[in-house]
Amino acid sequence: MARFLVLQLARLGDLLQTRRLLAGLSAQIEAGGGGGEVHLAVDASLAALAGRLYPFVRVHALPAHAGPGRDPGAVALAVRQVCGELSAIPFDKVFCLNFSPLGMAISALFPPEVQRGYRQFAGQTDKDALLRFVFRIARDRRGSGLNLADI
Repeated sequence: MARFLVLQLARLGDLLQTRRLLAGLSAQIEAGGGGGEVHLAVDASLAALAGRLYPFVRVHALPAHAGPGRDPGAVALAVRQVCGELSAIPFDKVFCLNFSPLGMAISALFPPEVQRGYRQFAGQTDKDALLRFVFRIARDRRGSGLNLADI
């Protein structure tokens, strides 16, 4: 059974642009015939919307954008609970789509060989080879005709 985790801890626009990846992973599971799950970790403020946009994924809500006035202890406990749930699942691939401290910490829960996008490698933050290549060719956005949403 294939299991995928997508960490999309940015805002609404990024969540919407994640559709292609989520649909592709879901299609891969269906084509494989062995069943599977697609998990999506998002900021808690977007969890309900993510569930409606992507009913075929299991949504995990994190306080990624906690903001002022939130109890730091409660935020830490919420993150710890979700991280505990996620670390107990044997994911085949983990896609960290944002360069954020929380995203990097969550991706570090998994072996480097399953991490894609932004990742932890030998204790250092890194981009996998495909993401480095994409950023190189996307530098000249007018000339390349490539939009990062296409990736």
